[in-house]
This record gives sequence, C-alpha cells and structure tokens, in this order.
Amino acid sequence: MRKIHAETMSTHEPDPYEELAIGIIRQAADDYRRLCQKKQKTDVQVEIDALEQQIQLIRKFFGSRWFCVLSGLDSGAEILCRLEEEINND
Repeated sequence: MRKIHAETMSTHEPDPYEELAIGIIRQAADDYRRLCQKKQKTDVQVEIDALEQQIQLIRKFFGSRWFCVLSGLDSGAEILCRLEEEINND
C-alpha cells in the first residue's frame, strides 16, 4: 500500500507558511483515511451517519477555494481519487 501525502514541488527549503499549508492538507488526507476506515468497521447507523458527515466536510475542503490557495492546484479531485483508491485497496 502506497500512501499519498501532500508535498512541496519546489526545490527550495519551504517557508513556514508553505509548511503550514502542507500540514493542513496532509492532516485532511490523514483524517479522511481514518474516518473512512472507521466507517467501514462499524455497523451502527448513527455512527455511520456521523462519520459520513465528517467525510463530506473533508471532501468539501478538497473542492474548496481554500484548498486551491493552500496547494496551488486547481482542485483536489485527484487527491480525493487517490485517497479513494488507497482506501478501497486496503
């Protein structure tokens, strides 16, 4: 299993703001993985619904303008696609 992580593409040492942006994106990806795995392991509908709400908030983040500002990408669709593939291959 190969996990994806947000990384800077530049060759220079990242400044503190770049490191913070990378950290925010990395945390969102890690949270998404954790929530999806937890959702797969539960049979309690109330818990499934709560987890799905949190997952949807993270999906919304990856599609947001804020994500574009942090990442320099046009959208987080590719990251979400890779995360889904990763989760489905576990």
